[in-house]
Amino acid sequence: KIRAFAKKSLGIYLPVMGWFWKFLNFVFLERKFDKDKANIIKQLKALAEKSKQHKSGSFWIVIFPEGTRLRPQKLKESQEYAKEKNLTVFQNVLVPRIKGFQITLNTLREDVDGVVDLTIGYPQLEDDKRVQKGKIRPSVQDLLFGGGKKWHVHVHVRVIPVKEIPEETEAVQDWMMKVFEEKDKLLTHFKQHGHFPGEVYKYKSISMFQVLANFFGFGLVAVSVMYFLSVGLLPTIGGLLRLVWSK
Repeated sequence: KIRAFAKKSLGIYLPVMGWFWKFLNFVFLERKFDKDKANIIKQLKALAEKSKQHKSGSFWIVIFPEGTRLRPQKLKESQEYAKEKNLTVFQNVLVPRIKGFQITLNTLREDVDGVVDLTIGYPQLEDDKRVQKGKIRPSVQDLLFGGGKKWHVHVHVRVIPVKEIPEETEAVQDWMMKVFEEKDKLLTHFKQHGHFPGEVYKYKSISMFQVLANFFGFGLVAVSVMYFLSVGLLPTIGGLLRLVWSK
């Protein structure tokens, strides 16, 4: 029931994972708003209609308004942009982009109850050489090839009713900037205290058995899909080649 926005190239060139996202109706973008706008509206309306066919009728859309991962160079560029535009200069987040969020909310305003605002904090290893060089921990490589190392993750959660979110472009931009000002303060608190303000609820981590079961389960499905694709497509391709060669 969870869908997200992703670059169009991932749905084409990312083996297995990108194909599954395609089958699951993720919203793929060319990152050119004039081209993406109609596609976003079309896919979101289709998703809302499909959800009504299920008993729960619920679905989730994941949006990252910053548009990319936060890295030192990206943060510097974002701060320079904020100074040029006379916007708040953030220390822990990038200046958010509102177009994707606004068109999503305007399209689904009658179908959703609210926005779940998540702020994620990762405790970093200050004595780590990669951190000292300005690289973020954990990186994608850490998560995928970390050798079983556990990374603690803190998530600050709040629910914003959709009726509290404005509709006009300028009002949405002001609202989004205020949200990110709060996020910036939350992350400053996190860096100073090692946790977000408020009551803390610990979520039980999954066992290694569950990790392996998920990994092999996903691998089995991926291999099965690739097998059936190869069995179905290879004869077709071979037949086309013979037809072209005979001509």
